[in-house]
This record gives sequence, C-alpha cells and structure tokens, in this order.
Amino acid sequence: MVSVPLRKKMIDALVIYSVDARSMKSMLKSADFALRKIDRLVSKPFLSPAFMKTVVATAEWHVATVGATLNILLPKKIFKKGIPFHFTKTAKHNEPTEPTASTKPDMVHGVLIVPTKERQTLFKKLLHPTNPTTLVLLPSELVEIPPNTSTIIIEEENSSSYKSFARPFIDFRFAILKYAENIGAQLIKKNESPNPKVEKIVEEHIKEDTRPLNSIGRNLERDLKNMKDSGVGHLFILATRRGHSGTVLCGDCGTTVNCKRCSAPLTLHLKGAKEEFNNLLCHHCGYRDTALVKCEKCGSWKLKAYGLGVEKIEEDIKAIVKKHNVGTYIQRIDSTLSLTPKRIRDFVATHYEKESSVLIGTEIVLPYLVDATLDQKRNDSSYIASLDTLLSLPDFSINEKIWKLLCQLDDITKNKVVVQTRNIKNALLVAWKSNNEKEIKSFWKNESEERKIFNYPPHGVMIKITVKGRKDVIATEMKKIENRITKWKPMVFPAFIKTINNQHILHALIALPKEQWVDEELSDILLSLPQSVRIEVNPRSLL
Repeated sequence: MVSVPLRKKMIDALVIYSVDARSMKSMLKSADFALRKIDRLVSKPFLSPAFMKTVVATAEWHVATVGATLNILLPKKIFKKGIPFHFTKTAKHNEPTEPTASTKPDMVHGVLIVPTKERQTLFKKLLHPTNPTTLVLLPSELVEIPPNTSTIIIEEENSSSYKSFARPFIDFRFAILKYAENIGAQLIKKNESPNPKVEKIVEEHIKEDTRPLNSIGRNLERDLKNMKDSGVGHLFILATRRGHSGTVLCGDCGTTVNCKRCSAPLTLHLKGAKEEFNNLLCHHCGYRDTALVKCEKCGSWKLKAYGLGVEKIEEDIKAIVKKHNVGTYIQRIDSTLSLTPKRIRDFVATHYEKESSVLIGTEIVLPYLVDATLDQKRNDSSYIASLDTLLSLPDFSINEKIWKLLCQLDDITKNKVVVQTRNIKNALLVAWKSNNEKEIKSFWKNESEERKIFNYPPHGVMIKITVKGRKDVIATEMKKIENRITKWKPMVFPAFIKTINNQHILHALIALPKEQWVDEELSDILLSLPQSVRIEVNPRSLL
C-alpha cells in the first residue's frame, strides 16, 4: 500500500503490478496524462498471491477492472485498521509481522461464510463457545480467510445476498470458489432442505360466493377457529406482495392504472393514521398519488383493486377473527413500516410472548423467524396466502427462490405448512408436498436439464447489457453495441418495465456455454463501452 496524490489531497492506494518506466519511454512521452511521484510506502504487500489471483479471475469473469473488483472484495475495515486481522503492525515500519498467538492462521480449521450480518452474529454465538477454530465471515471478508484453511462452507448458498448490488455486480460465490481452488481448500455449499416431519399441504386457491375473503383458505380458517377454542397458538402468514392490491383496473374499459413516470402498474396502499385517503404507489420509482384518480383512457371513476398484498391479508384476517370472535393478537410486518433489525426482532419476540398470536409479513421477516428457532420458538402452522404471484414471474431462477421460501417455512413451523395457489399441479409444489427425497431429486434433475438446453446458469453464462435514457438515444446506442457484438448473437429487447423514472430501458442478452467464457475478444469490447452502459454476468433477473 502506498500514499499517492489525487488532486489536492493524498490517498492510500494498492499497487497491483509495476513496470520499469525505462521500457515505456516512448509511450509515456505521448501519453495524455502527467506522472506524479508516489508520496511514501504505507505498508509492504499484505494481500496474499492466492487472494490477488482470485481478484484477477473474478474481475475477468464479471467484465470488471481489478480496481473495481478489489473495492467490492476488500472490507472497508481493512483500510481503517491498515492491514487484515491475521497481521499486526510494528510500531516503527508499519509492516506485516508474524501472526500473534490469538490470531495464528493454523489455529483455524474451517471457515463458515454466511450471507448477512445477522446470521454472522448468530453463528458466532453458536459456534465459538464450543468451536473457536471456526471463523464465521461475511462474503466481503474473503481476504480474512487464512491461506492454510482446509474447509470453506457457504451457508445458504442460494441467497441473493451473495450478489453485490453495486457495480461491478460481483457474485461472491464465484470469488469464494476461486479462492478455495487457489489455496487448495475443500468447498462445501449448504442450502435449505425441507423438514420431513412437517406436514405439507397445497390448497387450491379459488374464490367462492360463500367465502368472499379470498386470502383466507379453509385450512387457515379452521386454524383460526381452533385458536378460539384452545386460546393458544402461533400462526405465520407470508405475503408475497407489499401493499393492499398489486393491480388497479378500470371497471369500465379494463385499463391498468400505471405510474406516470414508469410503465409499471401502481399498487394500492391503505391510508396511514395521518392520511385522509388511500394511496397508489409505484414500487419502482416511488411515485405516489391518492386513490382518488380517474381512468386516463375513459375518465371513469370505477376503479377496482385486484391481488393479495400484505395489507389485504391483514384486513381479511381481522374480518374473519371478528366474525368468529377469536381473541388473538395480530401484527403485520412489511417494509412500509420504517423497520430496523431491532424493531423486527421486537415484533417477532412479541409474537412468541403472546399465548395466541397471528403474524402477517413479507419475506423481510423470515430470517428473524429462522433465527428464533435456535431458541426453539416455532409457529404451529405457517401459510403462503397466495403463491401465484411468484409462480407467474418470467424468471428462470424463480423455482430456486420459491424452494428457499418453502424450506424456510418448514424450518419455522412445528406442524404444517399450507400453500394456497391456483396451480396445485405445479411440478415444484408436487415434489415439495411429496416429502419424498427421490421425487425431489427427480424434479431438480429435470430443472437442470431444461436449463442446459437454453444455456441458463449453472450450465451457461448469461451476459446482460443495459442502456437507459431517451427512447431515440438509447435505440441508436444499442444499435451500435449490437453491431460490435453481432458475432455472439445478442438478443435485444425492452425491459419488462419499459420505463422507470421517465427513462426508457433496453437490454441486450448474450447466452454462452460455460466453457466459452471468459471470451477475451468479447470481454475487451464490453470493457470499452461507456460507463453509462450497465453490464451484468449471470444477472439476478434477465428482464
């Protein structure tokens, strides 16, 4: 690490490689930049060759610069402390010395990598009293893995938290895999699996004239009645959508009420305590309007809300509880409540402190319910009010997401998990309901074979190129890009939500067999594109 001048201040910088200036005289003379001297040496090399080899491989795979990749893979605490945990500083030279007794790398036998800070805190409490030789790290703390580690375990390997949300959109799982290869460590990937002891029910979600509350299935109504009889019980209901209703249509002409800044449909949210009217909210750009709007096409006031959001489910639960005179405590948790981790934990703690309680929440609460199982706290029954929203998403990885949700519900439940859906013959749900390991393996084998046909991960690599802006400008820009990458047969198409914040969005998608990536020629072209062009390798969503 060195100190270098940047404009009028000095900053710390990492030396990636060096070249003898005498061999580059002619190039330096014609360069359009001026050379400035390094101020001083801050510390000698502290990043191991194995780690730097991992950084370079990760940068190449994700079409990123080494500097941008280092910025993602190095935790900020390193620059605050100066050097990683397994080194100490000498007072005189500020150089790495021999490891101290308390941090000696050969005392570490294994490393457990977890996706979130909450999981890290939890596992440290669980493991360290009995197993101090196991490190529990976050994906961004890869550099802290000692080079002589024998085993690395990735917990919840299918978690979306392993993918960075900022450029250059690094997948930490790839970096962990490469680092394990470089140090000769065994890599174990751990995912959720269903609990065979929990009963699994797939209930057909149909609207009946005698049952107007369409988020309340027969199983859920029966459980609520049982709570009245026994006076005890804990139920959790998972909502897959925020707000009250995900779609608002004109009752006369059928036109969808869309955001004025986006092409996305507006979601109905019930009014808050200090608000006079219900709201229509865009979940993409944040645009808000009152529900007192007319159809833009025909001018009708006859607008109807459809869909099951978390607020609608809460509304229905309160109605059915009142109907059957059930004395139970009801809470709703979703991102509209300005939640902090502490506040969510308080919600969960209150839920289990009550003898009879119904907790209604979105996915945001699931990790906290999973953590509560370590104290043997589980719900008697858990429900997905409607899985149809997720089942209808045009995403090749949606089955992984749904499977994770189902396994998490299994984990937080004592007796039964009920899924309400119109698609009771869905292959994933049939495999899950079977509780049969052979059927489950058969489903995932078929899923893998289907992905292989289309070069979907993990058998192939998908590269998504995105441009945003004025419609005519991005059409021209994308055409230029398409001409440069014609060799790789890109597919150009508008985004699923075509405009966000008045900006039009175009994608180009390249699908390659895994063994053909990294392609140096294609990589060089992509790296030469303007910074305004977004490039993602194996993106979260193709649309």
